Amino acid sequence: MYLKRVKYRNSLGELDFDGRRLYCEEIDCCGLGSVSSSEQLMSTHGTKTSSVYLAGRSIPCRFKLVDSDDDADLRERVVRMLSPLIEGTLEVRTELATYTIRCRPTEMPVIKRTDVFYVWQWDTTFYADYPLWQRGNVMHTAQTPDYTEFTVYSGSGVEVPMIIRFYGNTSFFRNVTQGTVIGLQSFPSGAQWVDVNTKEFTVKDDSGTDRSYCINPDYNIGGIRLLPGNNTILCSVAGVDIRWHDYALGVI
Repeated sequence: MYLKRVKYRNSLGELDFDGRRLYCEEIDCCGLGSVSSSEQLMSTHGTKTSSVYLAGRSIPCRFKLVDSDDDADLRERVVRMLSPLIEGTLEVRTELATYTIRCRPTEMPVIKRTDVFYVWQWDTTFYADYPLWQRGNVMHTAQTPDYTEFTVYSGSGVEVPMIIRFYGNTSFFRNVTQGTVIGLQSFPSGAQWVDVNTKEFTVKDDSGTDRSYCINPDYNIGGIRLLPGNNTILCSVAGVDIRWHDYALGVI
């Protein structure tokens, strides 16, 4: 597999490293560390690891710019786009799929002329708080009828978040495979649905209004995930539908 195209976009626009004037010479999409906690064993040497989580991801890149016309405007646009104050989306397209990740540059780029007078070069490291690469298009299930049990397949190698859409205050969503459940204790008057986003930890209705108070406080939004492989889902009388993406630990 080889990298076909890299793009970076944020609120200021898009940089397309398509190999014409801008191109990506190097990118590390696989480097990823972990954060762990441990306990000291009593009356002996060593420790006991109690939990391990993925850390934020650093994505080091080397970019080049072909500028035979000495176009300072293009270089200025690169510097403006790669501000560490603005979060954006890095996209990597391979032979098999398109992967995206929310991230931000860690520092301003320093663009230098290479030995070839019309080629400029700089290094940029992007940092992603959520370290998984989102793969492909959104997956979706239709609204379920009364008390339906069905199977959802996740092709990711890790647990993935989702958006659960509830259509009434009698709704609940149970991932039997994971052993988790979430539900509403109330439903906003006049709303058509309520979306629970287990990645962003938000609860909003169809107008975009925050409806966090509708969630039963006994449930942990962040704990609801799809496990790798088949997941048995049980939904309530009012029905729900779910949307999710497959994710990858790295892009080769």
